[in-house]
Amino acid sequence: MEITARSNCEYPGFGKNEALDNEADIKSLKARVVELEKALQSERDENDRLRKQTEGLGSRENDSLDNEILLNKLEEVIVEYQDKENQLERERNLLEGAYRNLEEKNRELNQKNRQLAQLDEMKSEFLSMISHELRTPITVVQGNTEILLDHLERLTPQQAHILLQSMVARLKELIFLVETLLSLASIEASSFEINPEPVNLTHIIQHVLNQMEPLIQRRKIHLSLEISQDAATAYLDISAFKLVIINILSNAIKFNQIQGKIWIKARVHIPLERNRINLLITVKDTGIGIPPDEHERIFKKFYQIDSSSTRRYGGSGLGLALAKEIVKKHCGDIWVESCPEKGSVFFIQIPRPIC
Repeated sequence: MEITARSNCEYPGFGKNEALDNEADIKSLKARVVELEKALQSERDENDRLRKQTEGLGSRENDSLDNEILLNKLEEVIVEYQDKENQLERERNLLEGAYRNLEEKNRELNQKNRQLAQLDEMKSEFLSMISHELRTPITVVQGNTEILLDHLERLTPQQAHILLQSMVARLKELIFLVETLLSLASIEASSFEINPEPVNLTHIIQHVLNQMEPLIQRRKIHLSLEISQDAATAYLDISAFKLVIINILSNAIKFNQIQGKIWIKARVHIPLERNRINLLITVKDTGIGIPPDEHERIFKKFYQIDSSSTRRYGGSGLGLALAKEIVKKHCGDIWVESCPEKGSVFFIQIPRPIC
């Protein structure tokens, strides 16, 4: 605002003195106005400064709000990332577990494949052995039968009797082989059952010895039988246990030397660690013996120590497996102690009474 001073002529009705007084007042007022303008400008400047500060404050508050929103979003992202990371870790653990299981399954599969390959090889050898075992007696029976048919009139009674005895022996071998196969087949099918009853053990073993007498005589084996009085009565399945004795005894004869020895003993045995009574039967021979690392394997189906022994001594490799299964059916155990060239001792242990 600007106020200009005027002369008294410009202010009609005022005297000179009044005009001067008014001029002084105007100057004073003008100064005041300048001061007020300055103050107003200063206030305006202050207001501008405060406004700018306020706007800056608002901006910072907005920034703070935006930052808070961003922080919240960042926290959400971090939480989500951690969840994903935890989930990934779980998935990784599951994957590692599945991989380990897969490796274990692969190892098991490889082991099964090796076992199947071994079993397949053993079965092939078994079929070869069975063919040999069947062919030999059948060839003898066929040959003797042809001799009897073609030369019966020229044969003496003694010659005919020898041929017939040989045929009977070979037929018994065939029958025994078939019985062994059928018994093992029924065991595999879980249809093999035993019917234990009180029996005279001496009679059972003596019956087997009578049945195997031609083989014993042919090999000129010296045989000893010793059964204690308390072991004379046993609780067994007669037919099944005869197969056990036949298989153990036939091995003792077959793998023995000419004019070898066999000792059969039976007694009652009371183990110190168990509160029960056992029937213990031992069959000892002076044969070729068995290597220690073969003691367990000889009781497996289709197993032969080696094929050369099979061809030299014959046999299907099923007898000991069948004997073990029958003894197990009686809740018993069977094992061997032997060394090469030092003979063998087979042990048959059956609890009394049977479980």
